[in-house]
Amino acid sequence: MDGDLIMSPRENTANSFAAGELHAFFRVPAREAGFRAYPAVNVKFSDKTWIEPDLVVAAKAFHHETWVDAADLIMPVEFVSPSSRRKDRVDKPARCAAAGIPYFMRVEVDYDDVLIELLQLRGGDYRSHALGKSGEVFEMDLPFPLSFDPASLLEY
Repeated sequence: MDGDLIMSPRENTANSFAAGELHAFFRVPAREAGFRAYPAVNVKFSDKTWIEPDLVVAAKAFHHETWVDAADLIMPVEFVSPSSRRKDRVDKPARCAAAGIPYFMRVEVDYDDVLIELLQLRGGDYRSHALGKSGEVFEMDLPFPLSFDPASLLEY
C-alpha cells in the first residue's frame, strides 16, 4: 500500500480451506450473473497501491492478466486473519469503497464458527447487506443469489 509491501504468512489452513469452499460456491451463480469468481488475484488501485484479496468476483474474465484494475471488481472477499485484522476489517474495505467497488465480503473463521458479512457500497461507505454465522443460513441476493450454512466452509 502506497509503495510499501506489507505481508504476513497465512495464519492456518482454516482460512485457506474456507476460501476454496467459498470459491466453489461462487463459481456457478457468479457466472450465471455475468461475472467471474477468482481465487486470490493482484488488485491494482494505482502504480504504488495494490491488494491481494482471498477471492474476488469480477465484472469480466481477465485472460492471463497479472494485475487487475480495481474498477473491474464487483466484490473482493477477505478472510480475516489475527495478524492482519485491522487491514482486513478497516484498511482494505476503506480502500475498496474509495475505489467504488460495489460490494465487499468479510469472512471470519474461528475454530467451529464462521461469520460472513456482505457489505454494499452506499453513499461512499460500506453498509451491511447480509450477515450469517454457523448453524444459520447465510443468504444474499446481490451481486448474485446464494444461500448456504457458513459452517459448510469449515475443514471438518
